[in-house]
Amino acid sequence: MPVRGPLRGLLLALIAGVTALAVVTGWVHTQIADDRAFANRTVDALAQPEVRQVVAAAVADELAVRVPRALEFRPVIEIAVEGVVASPAFRGVFVAAVRDLHRTILDGSDETVTLRLVDLVLVVKTQLAVLNPELADLIPDDLTDSLVQISADSLPGGSLRSLDGASRAAPVLPIAALGLLGALVLTGGYTRRTLATGGVAVACGAALGYALLVGTAAVLGRRIRGALGPQADIVESAIRAELLDGAGYVATLAGSAGLVFAGSVLLSARGVRPLDLVHLARRTWLRGRGRGRRTVEWVALAVLGAWMVLQPEAALRAGVVVTGTALVTVAVGEILRLTLPDAAADPPVDPARDSARARRAWRLHPAVAVAVIATVSGAGVAVAVTQGGGSGDARSRQAVTDPRCNGSVLLCDRRLDAVVLAMTHNSNSATSDGYVKANHVTGIRSQLDAGYRGLALDVYAGLRNPRTPNVVITDRTVPSGPERAALIADIGAAAVRAAEEIRDRALAAGGERDLYLCHALCEIGATPAERELRGIRKWMDAHPREVLVIVVQDEVPAAQILPVFERAGLARLAHRQDLEDPWPTLGELIDSGRRLVVFAEQSGGEAPWWHAAYRYLQETPFSVARVEDFSCAPARGGTDPRLFLVNHFLSPPSRAKAEKANAAPVLAERLIRCQQERERLPNLVAVDFHATGQVLEVVRRLNGVPAPTDQGPGSPVS
Repeated sequence: MPVRGPLRGLLLALIAGVTALAVVTGWVHTQIADDRAFANRTVDALAQPEVRQVVAAAVADELAVRVPRALEFRPVIEIAVEGVVASPAFRGVFVAAVRDLHRTILDGSDETVTLRLVDLVLVVKTQLAVLNPELADLIPDDLTDSLVQISADSLPGGSLRSLDGASRAAPVLPIAALGLLGALVLTGGYTRRTLATGGVAVACGAALGYALLVGTAAVLGRRIRGALGPQADIVESAIRAELLDGAGYVATLAGSAGLVFAGSVLLSARGVRPLDLVHLARRTWLRGRGRGRRTVEWVALAVLGAWMVLQPEAALRAGVVVTGTALVTVAVGEILRLTLPDAAADPPVDPARDSARARRAWRLHPAVAVAVIATVSGAGVAVAVTQGGGSGDARSRQAVTDPRCNGSVLLCDRRLDAVVLAMTHNSNSATSDGYVKANHVTGIRSQLDAGYRGLALDVYAGLRNPRTPNVVITDRTVPSGPERAALIADIGAAAVRAAEEIRDRALAAGGERDLYLCHALCEIGATPAERELRGIRKWMDAHPREVLVIVVQDEVPAAQILPVFERAGLARLAHRQDLEDPWPTLGELIDSGRRLVVFAEQSGGEAPWWHAAYRYLQETPFSVARVEDFSCAPARGGTDPRLFLVNHFLSPPSRAKAEKANAAPVLAERLIRCQQERERLPNLVAVDFHATGQVLEVVRRLNGVPAPTDQGPGSPVS
């Protein structure tokens, strides 16, 4: 006989309490006790500009105290450090430091805790070398990396160790909650009321658990703030927000499970079937619909439709979650209706009645039909967008509707060697992607969006350092002699020394080998090659009337690079050009579906579309220090190839130099002079800091096409 009263209440309270503890310990187990997850969550706070400023100020203060004469340069130091804090290299250093600090605290050390930022000084010196080489030389190479020292008794070590101990119960508590639910069923009977109250208890426990998490995070945050000082309020709040980010998901998942289960039980009540709910919704929609209510309904539908258009991915996710929740609720409710002893038996079968009910239930108001169609359409659009483009037929139809080639109909009938394309030098080397001594401020996607149709990519093999996973070590022998001198001329002596010291420290640790886009040295900037190439392919899919040229500085064998192009989807877009054949027109390249032309500096011929660069290209000198030294003399490729590459950048790169080089008078005068001297139209114009100067305007004028505003919407003429 079912037991009621105090025992039922006790079991419900235990279910709620154990569920709350399960939420808390699950969060602690995944976010606090695990040093890697804790470090990653903490470092994620660096994405906020306010946090970067606080960290940069603290490091700059410490450097100013320890380095003679550095105090007078503190503003420059702070700017450099803030740039370092935003880089992947600093993130790797900081992750390693926080993990060491985490392990020290949980080990119960009573000594002073040191946040040791290994290699930080070298990374800061590299960035300072870009802004002020003389100041970088003031910082000694043997300066200790222990820039932050924290008293152990000021940290919440006891609290963290207590939480770590409690987290060991995380795998057991969900099982205990299920056991208590089973006990509730055994004592209260297998009834709708028993199951529904159990589901509500789980939901309440989840809400209680989240409240406990918020309180725990607040206490830890105050202790951290006390350890770091009053200036760390922003850091504390950011870290607390990052730690709680996953907690809301865990609590919502547990609470939703309880509420869905309770809702499923309610559906098993007498006379409630899924079609009845549809019929009830229809009657509610149609009942008492005056003009004011109809107006509100249509406005709501308009807002819903606009949201689907503006946020297709969110609309798709919301639709999937709602649909899945509804299916689970209905299915579990039907299972319970068929198995519960107090459920009503199915009514006698009446085909006419059931058929009429089904017809009425699905005869929806036109507005509902419109909403359903909009949902399905929005989901389809979202899927197409998230997949990076539609089918080949859809892209072909889009290409037919737009008659332009690279932004102008006037370029469609011109061969590739009769068109001028703006090109970025060392395209992957961008400050926004964490490169030091970068050639650009923003990356490849920004360059393509601006109107550049030539890319220069440097492909290296790299080893990801297991100690600082965001630092990539160049997998090659250390340059020496003339090669090292050329490297210093390109990026500066301080950057070369810093990269060599980082590499020497980390190579002994080994690492996972992969291909990266680097600029001379992967230690000062690297992005995974396949990821960047996939980004280019997605951009080309979204712009089917654009022809691109890529020149690869292949520092690894072609046999290793070609599969990366294949996996990224670029090989299917690559044009195959016989050396003796005339170049096709832009329109022909677009119509063929192979509108990407790829050149390799070191190899060529390993694939039909992998062209040896300097059999097809002739160029100008590429190592120039002053604008006055720009010349049109032949360099690699001699003077026979039909395509002409003009290297128009200064080394080492800087925005100040680019402002001079990319100015319209300087660039236009040189291109016209080179065309006259070499008797060939410059086809590729490679520059640094692509957003500086008037490069695209000069290229447009050399192509002899109207400004983009005269041609309607579309990409800039390249």
